[in-house]
Amino acid sequence: MKLTSLGSCALLGFAFLAAGCGSDDKADADGAAGTGTTTETVKVEVFSWWTAPGEAEALQSLVDLHTNQYPLERIYNAATDPKVISGGVEAKAVLQERLEAGNPPDAFQTNAFELKQGFIASSPGLLQPLDDVFEAQGLVDDLAPEALRDVTVGGHYMAVPVNIHRENGLFYNKSVFADNGLEPPTTMADFLDVCAKLKEDVQELTKKFENEINTLLEKKTAEIME
Repeated sequence: MKLTSLGSCALLGFAFLAAGCGSDDKADADGAAGTGTTTETVKVEVFSWWTAPGEAEALQSLVDLHTNQYPLERIYNAATDPKVISGGVEAKAVLQERLEAGNPPDAFQTNAFELKQGFIASSPGLLQPLDDVFEAQGLVDDLAPEALRDVTVGGHYMAVPVNIHRENGLFYNKSVFADNGLEPPTTMADFLDVCAKLKEDVQELTKKFENEINTLLEKKTAEIME
């Protein structure tokens, strides 16, 4: 079984990728369809668990873009078949079963880190490098270095990023910053400086409270002893 990758395009660690696969015969057929040299309709099977609101629309936008460029190709998402799958966890299990059985879809979704650990990483030769695709489409210049790093295995590009998730957020207390004459950090160095300053102030405040509490306890103890 030889696998290739399909998809196109933004990290910091959480990239979703579309990796494609198929037999040599089907790869040849898909390749012909992609060049627009065939007049027959070609079915392209993808495997993506982007089915929730927001995700489904994002995936559909990629499908629509592909359909506009290759009108003879019909996209079918096998991961949305209710007879087969119901969610992301189950989808990954079914996908692995298909890959192990030599029955891969034409394109499948995976996380960037899964290229370097887990089933895909432990299966040498499962994916074919996409260096020629990256070069032909100029992806090396278009993608962020971090994204390129995450899809690079053994010096080769093994999948094409289609999305990057950033689910972390940082909130700060404006009053605390104002009281300490601090500005919201814009770089990691600024952030660490702010943390050090606040830690210093907290330690001083803790010592102040500790002294006040000790003084109060000593006073109350003296009153009781009297």
